[in-house]
Amino acid sequence: MQARTGGPRPGDVHSAVLHHTDCGVTDLAAFPELLADYFEVPAGDLDAKAVTDPVAAVRVDVESLKRKLPAGVFVSGLVYDVANGLIDVVVPPARVDA
Repeated sequence: MQARTGGPRPGDVHSAVLHHTDCGVTDLAAFPELLADYFEVPAGDLDAKAVTDPVAAVRVDVESLKRKLPAGVFVSGLVYDVANGLIDVVVPPARVDA
């Protein structure tokens, strides 16, 4: 249908941020300079990334993504638990405002 109507409409697009538990990047928390290099931020800004907490990190990343996406698209945030195989919805789908 999108091909016949000129492509997706803004409300048809949904971006999802998906993090997971037991992420290897948390091993870098003991090495802030390496972690800062990985995220391309100053070491003083690392706490704002919430690297050691996947739920908080999803919220941070969804908010960051909302500032970059066009109005009308949807964005959500999820965390995959590697221990039990379940996915938790942390940020339910919501339309990005202008």
